[in-house]
Amino acid sequence: HLVRTFLKRTLFLVPVGITFADLVGSISPVEGRSMQPTLNPDAKRGDVVFVNKWSVRKWQIDRGDIVALWSPSQPGTMLAKRVIGIERDVIRSSVVLFCRSPGCDAHTHTH
Repeated sequence: HLVRTFLKRTLFLVPVGITFADLVGSISPVEGRSMQPTLNPDAKRGDVVFVNKWSVRKWQIDRGDIVALWSPSQPGTMLAKRVIGIERDVIRSSVVLFCRSPGCDAHTHTH
């Protein structure tokens, strides 16, 4: 009877947990120094964050938010980065102007 109850609960909770992690969010460890001092301020132990997938699905991302994304150069590695611009923002660096507005060249060099 005990094994049967355990299996019933497991068969119910595992799909619920997977669906929650896929649609709503999950807990993820953060390692490395690229987000210091916000995350991993002492670099001796990693932080743990809640990755909110619900906000992304509803396009509720704003400047200053920290987002998680898969690394394009290192498959299987997840990165944490701060959002510095949103749609229609113009982001300038000392080398290249990135622009998404009409009439703007995405590779215009600035000096």
